[in-house]
Amino acid sequence: TVYPGLMVLSSFLYRIVSALNGQIELRTVCMYLSPFMAANTVVMTYFLCKEALADRSKDPVGNVKARSAGVTAAAFMAIVPAFINHTTAGSYDNEALAVFALISTYYFWLKAVHTGSTFWSLMCVFSYFCLASVHGGYLVVHNTLPLYVIAMLASGAYSKRLYVAYSVFYAFGTLLAMNVQFIGFQPVLTLEHACGLVGFLLLQLYAAVDLGHSYMPVDMRGAYWSHIKRGSVFLCALVAALAVLNSGLGVVNW
Repeated sequence: TVYPGLMVLSSFLYRIVSALNGQIELRTVCMYLSPFMAANTVVMTYFLCKEALADRSKDPVGNVKARSAGVTAAAFMAIVPAFINHTTAGSYDNEALAVFALISTYYFWLKAVHTGSTFWSLMCVFSYFCLASVHGGYLVVHNTLPLYVIAMLASGAYSKRLYVAYSVFYAFGTLLAMNVQFIGFQPVLTLEHACGLVGFLLLQLYAAVDLGHSYMPVDMRGAYWSHIKRGSVFLCALVAALAVLNSGLGVVNW
């Protein structure tokens, strides 16, 4: 495989067990790595569903329902035939780690958005890097999170928590993913990664506009929004012109 994450994790676990004076062979670690990660994936599925449905008002009834839904989701994950097929003992497969990293990334993303914490954002970045180092499915995260951000901006649900979560994720996550040899500079050179960049730029523009609006006197806000609309039209025209120019010169092969 061109993704090094699975081998790196196997070596890391082997060295930990050896450092604890554990008598184990590397091939034994590789044999039982998949079911070990499968068990962790089921646990993370519970936390993901619980976090997604958690009642932010601290209602005990709502939290009980969230925990019940988490247990149900974990139970279904444990019996998915395709997942079991890739996580049996002796199945040294990238999917065993990839599914765990994918679910963990979404869980930490929800925690980051709900709390606005840089710590949870960095945990999301780390999980995303793990996913990028083991499987091409990192593109799913790379493109779905900016779609979520754009949907939140379009619906007027922008918040500082969203800004912190995605800004930290995109900046550090992209830099770490580019350190995987197979990925390289693809996040900034290929069209399949463009959604992440577009979401990041739109978020920065929206945050700048929102900050300016908060400091603008009430009697000047009408003119302020008029200038914003003109600037948006100019920016769209500039991006379109650059796209046409690039298609002619082939600077970025999209």
